[in-house]
Amino acid sequence: MNRKFAQLSPTDPEYETIERIKGYINSDNVKLIVNLHDGSGYYRPIYEDNQHSPHKWGQCSIIDQENLEGHKYSNLFKISQDVVKHVNKNLIIAEHKYHLHNTRTREGDKEMEKTLTYYAINQGKAAFGNEASKNLPTHQRTYYHLLALEKYMDTMGIEYKRKFNLNEQVVKNIIDNDIEISLYNNKIKLPLSKIRDILKYFPVKPDGTIDFVPSNPLMSIVKRNNEYIIYYGNRRLSRLKADYMDYTNENKDVEITIDNKVKKASFGSLITVKEQFKISPIKDYRVNVIGYTNNSKKETNVIINHDKMLKNYSIDKDGSIYRIEFYSKEKFAGMILVKFAG
Repeated sequence: MNRKFAQLSPTDPEYETIERIKGYINSDNVKLIVNLHDGSGYYRPIYEDNQHSPHKWGQCSIIDQENLEGHKYSNLFKISQDVVKHVNKNLIIAEHKYHLHNTRTREGDKEMEKTLTYYAINQGKAAFGNEASKNLPTHQRTYYHLLALEKYMDTMGIEYKRKFNLNEQVVKNIIDNDIEISLYNNKIKLPLSKIRDILKYFPVKPDGTIDFVPSNPLMSIVKRNNEYIIYYGNRRLSRLKADYMDYTNENKDVEITIDNKVKKASFGSLITVKEQFKISPIKDYRVNVIGYTNNSKKETNVIINHDKMLKNYSIDKDGSIYRIEFYSKEKFAGMILVKFAG
């Protein structure tokens, strides 16, 4: 997509997207553009080896030219240089060192003439590319992009707040742990940080639709045959093997005794248990505690502890979170998750 900003046929599948982005760039409110990329290897002004050379794009701040006359942020070289210095003060390891890369596009680089930043330059807007290396894991690439973005905001006098310390481990924890997805109007909520690779007998409406709301816009669910695959970016988190059934529109509060204290829980909630729990009966409802081993079909008014649960039926790889499913006249009504944290 980055090489489609010079000339593009209206029949191109990304034409409307490119036109929309051009509209953002041309807005009078926009003064500076940063284009985020992940490039291969590590850019070096002088050849070192196949992964560290002028032909690689990772770990650099890119400008098309040194100056943009008559612009508030005219000294592109100085701004880019400041970003490079800021990132290099906060490197994880020395190999990740950033460099300034001036492509000198106007001097005859035909490929770079097609890019977003060069289009922006020609609209009189300061523009920069920020490249992290594809050789790095996602959280490290994110860390370097955030470092660069904060320096650009400092340059422009944009005030901002963040609720975490900016270091690679914290960024990794946020990416890996602060993720969940809710389905069918919150009847089901799945925490995804340690979800199993596959969840079997997952209740899906008979028409095959699966309505979901992710906690992160990078998450999606893709149907393939009888499976629904949860993706986080291009990373596959889990596969849901469908058990097709009708859904009810009812919502109930469920009475659950948790460690000898009676509490109310709604469908879609996650309850934390230290030792044990007991579900009170609900008229005309059937309760199924997935993974509970007992000698009868009754799963209400019985005390359930972690030892009575089969680990391979948990939804998480740690074997601590289990599904409690509720049915009304054989229609699926909702799900509550119980997490053993004793």
